[in-house]
Amino acid sequence: KKISLTGMPIAPTVISPITLYQNAIAQALTAAGSNLKWYTTQTGGVGSSTVVPATVSIGSITYYVSQTSNGCESPRSPIVVNVVANQSIALRKGLNLISLWLTPIDASIAEVFKTILSNVSYIKNSDAFWKAGQTDVYNSLKRINAGEAYLVYMLKDTILPVSGDKIITPLVSIPAGKKGAVMQGCPFSSTTSFENAYGTNVSKISNIKNFDGYWLPYGTSNSITGFTTGSGYFVELK
Repeated sequence: KKISLTGMPIAPTVISPITLYQNAIAQALTAAGSNLKWYTTQTGGVGSSTVVPATVSIGSITYYVSQTSNGCESPRSPIVVNVVANQSIALRKGLNLISLWLTPIDASIAEVFKTILSNVSYIKNSDAFWKAGQTDVYNSLKRINAGEAYLVYMLKDTILPVSGDKIITPLVSIPAGKKGAVMQGCPFSSTTSFENAYGTNVSKISNIKNFDGYWLPYGTSNSITGFTTGSGYFVELK
């Protein structure tokens, strides 16, 4: 009786890591190979013919895939799926006062604004400035930090999409010894009242305003009432 010996097939070829937005409708993972089996563990377990990654929670999960040839199953290739938060900010032609409630994967201006950079005239905060077309050495503003406010001048209406990680403990604070106007972003991923955000420090605030309205502590005719995702503010300190 003739016996034929075949070698174990190699592990499938995969693309890893993969980045998905939180709560996005994900597609089934793919790999280059035949008779694929997908697992959630590196060894053991029962394989399935397909797997769709979950996107409900932010974080990373590793899936594993093998291929089978001539009745022999290959080693498993890992695919890391990173689920990140996603924020979209509506920008109007002209001046906008914005902020991020997430930490961008790459916080450089070129990366954060990459999809709309050709429509940006300038970006600035209280300390630094970036201008389109200016030699980079003269642009003192290099990155966009989560929870901070920025003035962005746009050449047309557009949407700014940003992905990254949620701020673990979003907080706002009063700079020690500071008086007068300061710029403050919204570090919260949902609307949060000024009273709840500042707590007892609200007594140190004279007013808060942006391009949408103003707020006075204990005022009865305030046109804004709290931090809104994507917005920035001018906070006047006593």
